[in-house]
Amino acid sequence: METTPHLGDPFFEGHHQLFAPRVGFAWDVFGTGKTAIRSGFGMFYDQIESEFRFLTASNPPFFGLRQVDNPPFPLGFSGSAGTAPAPSVDGIEFNVRVPTRLQHSFNIQQQLTANTVFNIGYVGAHSYHLSRGSDGNSAVPQFLPGGGVFYPAVAPRKNPELSGSRLMTFNGDAYYNALQMDVVQRLTRGLRFKVSFTYSKNMDNASSIDSPGAAGNSNTSQDPEDTKAERSLSAFDIRRNLVMNFTYDLPGSPFSGAAGKLLGGWRLGAITTLADGNPFSALTGFNQSRDRARMVADRPSLAPSASLSPIEGVTSGCAGISNGEKLGTPDRWFDPCAFVLPEAGFYGNVGRNTIIGPGFANVDLTLDKSTTITERLRMNFRAEFFNILNHANFGLPTNIVFTNATGVRRGSAGRLNATAATSRQIQFGAKLTF
Repeated sequence: METTPHLGDPFFEGHHQLFAPRVGFAWDVFGTGKTAIRSGFGMFYDQIESEFRFLTASNPPFFGLRQVDNPPFPLGFSGSAGTAPAPSVDGIEFNVRVPTRLQHSFNIQQQLTANTVFNIGYVGAHSYHLSRGSDGNSAVPQFLPGGGVFYPAVAPRKNPELSGSRLMTFNGDAYYNALQMDVVQRLTRGLRFKVSFTYSKNMDNASSIDSPGAAGNSNTSQDPEDTKAERSLSAFDIRRNLVMNFTYDLPGSPFSGAAGKLLGGWRLGAITTLADGNPFSALTGFNQSRDRARMVADRPSLAPSASLSPIEGVTSGCAGISNGEKLGTPDRWFDPCAFVLPEAGFYGNVGRNTIIGPGFANVDLTLDKSTTITERLRMNFRAEFFNILNHANFGLPTNIVFTNATGVRRGSAGRLNATAATSRQIQFGAKLTF
């Protein structure tokens, strides 16, 4: 990474000779067409689309807003009084390295019956040069003999002439490993179905530079100089994911006349999804570390003997939280008492994404009918039932633990405030074709 800011053209160092190989093979093991082994490898690149606009829109030659405290009255711009904060200059790494993904897979396919196939395989990926946000002008720390860092209460910024500055670097990485299985049944006696199951693990040290893109996470690193402390489950990790779907042509075709028009041509279908929840981070909610970061990403420390993912049992009781509240519920998904404030000037010892959020369960149902009215006229009717069981799927809970530096927990910490999917919805449609 450049240590000296770059001014002028080019805006960043471009890449025009990227090499993206792809290779794969398939092998009919016994020559019977019933057992096949497939494997492949590919190298892929992502486009860098919004980082430059997002990070430099307020830098020269564009404009930024300045706020002057206590301006003189009535001439606020006379300059005789009032104070303005130090300017903030955001930056992006000049030697941009294109985000890269190496993806590989190995799959075995076995025909079970004439219309049924079973697949099992491994899929993995390693991504690097991912964008990672941090504060490029945080406070200057003191390095302790044991290797930790400490920020005094009056520690100056690295550049005292500037305030906090957002910095975008491209040193993030991620790993994905998954076992994937599915059974596919082609049309047999009116029935088709597919059952897919994935058991996976996704690790990274920066999930997103945009908080809505990775809910329950800060969009910056806690300690910009210690990427190892950021390595954890990705915000996109879903450990187990089961998806089942089927369609079935209901009996009725043997009928003729009016009965055939009424009872024939019906088809029932459904999609069922069951998945584990996404992980998220517990955050203090304020700058307990005193690193003066523009975007606070401080995490707490773990209370003695507490679980990193305290979502089972009851609350242990602490300042602001009563004892004995059931955990894993919409009112208290995790126990805020499992976390304590670190000493002022220190980072907490809890890592990113240690708490697992609510899972997802959903069933969608369809019922459609095709009716031939005349040789050239056909009526199609369709009814769709989304979340037919009206199961409540919740989003991530409030992950800000503390109200202030006294260590009192927020009453809303761990509360589920939003759903991740709609309630039951039913819609009908009809189409006349001729």
